[in-house]
Amino acid sequence: MNRRPRARAFAGWCAGQGRVALPATGQTLAEYTHHLCAAGQAPATRFGGRAPPG
Repeated sequence: MNRRPRARAFAGWCAGQGRVALPATGQTLAEYTHHLCAAGQAPATRFGGRAPPG
């Protein structure tokens, strides 16, 4: 799995929000997750993982 495009997307989002990508805080990760969900790209879908059963 190539992670570079996802890392660039995260870094770009951080730059646009005035945040630091690395080391990322819990708040930064939570806000990025919210951003992905609002865009219809839930992290499990975006990152190729499985959504939890439910």
